[in-house]
Amino acid sequence: MLSEAPASDAVAPLGAVEGDVRSSATARADQFQPLVVLTWNICGNAVSAGAPEGFSAEDKLALVCQSIISWRPELLALQECPSEKALGGLARAFTFLGAVPAQRGQGYVHLYVKKGYHAKRVRVRGGVPAVVATVAVGGARVLVGALHLAPHKEGAAQRLEQMREVVTVVERACGSDSRAVMEGDEAEAGPGEVCWSVMLMGDMNVRAEEMED
Repeated sequence: MLSEAPASDAVAPLGAVEGDVRSSATARADQFQPLVVLTWNICGNAVSAGAPEGFSAEDKLALVCQSIISWRPELLALQECPSEKALGGLARAFTFLGAVPAQRGQGYVHLYVKKGYHAKRVRVRGGVPAVVATVAVGGARVLVGALHLAPHKEGAAQRLEQMREVVTVVERACGSDSRAVMEGDEAEAGPGEVCWSVMLMGDMNVRAEEMED
């Protein structure tokens, strides 16, 4: 899923989307497995102007975590997190796959997967605001990326460079040299571990004039 979260005061998520993942191109209908994903720009420690008096940044983050858990996504991408550390309120329900800094002043990008799913972090060149991992879903391997590309109209060239790096990572992870991009001891890809599906989520910040066929 490619999506752009609101650039303004984000107190509600872009949305939870349910899709289907299958283990091969010839999978039967009864082999489809629902997969719920959620992407949300939580705007760091900023508190909505409409929040009740005394509502703190800590209150906001606690409410964010409670809301996420109630929606029960399998895959979760967060943008503008206040720290590179995992949100404590998500620890009982999710495995934290990692964080990277976004642009200056825009916090961190986080990627989480629901506990019980096996995931492997994928290497991305430093300076690219993307956390990428492969996740085993049923018999399939899904490549998932949490992104927060460069903002504003003047960031078009930087966004293009960042997306090119992400596309390179996708092509390698889904191709014959997929072993080369896994991190650490998780580098060994087993037989049949080619990615059938790719899901990129987050703040793309792409303008209409930047889109290509």
